[in-house]
Amino acid sequence: MPRGLCRLRRHGNWSGMCLYPHRRALGQTVFICERPAGVASCDSLFATKSDGSRITARIDELTEGREMMYLSSQNYRKPIEIADPIITIEAGSLEQSQGNKSTLPQCLPDQELPLSHGYWLNGRWHSLLCLITDWTTRPKLTSCLRNKNLILLGDSTTRQWFLGIHNLLGIEFERTPADRQFNWRRSYRELNTTLAYTAHPQLVGSLAVYLDEVRYEVDVLDGLTDPHCNYIVLVSPWAHFSQWTRASYEERTQRLRAALADFRQRCPAAKVVLKGPHARDHHSYEAAVYSSDVLLKEIEKINRRTLYGIGIWYLPVWAMNSAHPAPNTVHMPMDVIREELKMFFSYVCS
Repeated sequence: MPRGLCRLRRHGNWSGMCLYPHRRALGQTVFICERPAGVASCDSLFATKSDGSRITARIDELTEGREMMYLSSQNYRKPIEIADPIITIEAGSLEQSQGNKSTLPQCLPDQELPLSHGYWLNGRWHSLLCLITDWTTRPKLTSCLRNKNLILLGDSTTRQWFLGIHNLLGIEFERTPADRQFNWRRSYRELNTTLAYTAHPQLVGSLAVYLDEVRYEVDVLDGLTDPHCNYIVLVSPWAHFSQWTRASYEERTQRLRAALADFRQRCPAAKVVLKGPHARDHHSYEAAVYSSDVLLKEIEKINRRTLYGIGIWYLPVWAMNSAHPAPNTVHMPMDVIREELKMFFSYVCS
């Protein structure tokens, strides 16, 4: 099978390369690939896959002479030593938030975030962002989703939501031979409801990504043209973008904003939620560099800053995930996913 090296580039001499521009989604950034020997047409590209050896080599190049910043326990994730481990927590805001939730503001689009986002207690996340109503019981959730199209745009962490929603609905999800890795869809006639999950292109990982499975968010949004506008939309770009340059990612997010603004103009009553990133695991030295907390936090800042002011809800999950007893991984346990969904459905159902 012919193979060629592909990259994302904004500038350079690309003569003799296969070019795959998408101005609506990427702006000036272009996905370019070497044309393998014997390949007559650039249209024959059908899948991409990350090259781990090249990623490792690039990280080694960027960190040459600075390896100890990431390898030494003195510099990287050093545990904090507390002289007196007994800590007294004074009553007050915690007690008040449990006893009188009416002090919290209503959840609104483009809402500013408080310093503390919430806390875990008895296996449940208690949000301090705004007044959260639990819609995750089966009767309430079915009433919310009836006659709706729920569109989930993201990556494998978004796919966890797809599975979690089925759990909440009491529907056993079984993959069929027709189900692809990065594109799932289910329709339920009794609810007149459709659930759809779609991943974006340029995924970084160990699996081959077939191009007929993935779609840019802007293309999905531009295709939401039902005049009834019975849509609920989630966008969650973060986990696969920490290796992008800042300029390319910022422009990509600006293009996403334009598509979201166009959708909001067509469907002003449709609910749109932006889900934030969370800290993840680092199984290797290279991962500690290219998916560091700093980079993921920068992605969060770019997303919030760029997508602010167009009437969408922001769902921060960093504190929720970091405060959970389970170790940080890119795919957190279903206990965490359920609490994320509880906040999401409070936004879109209330």
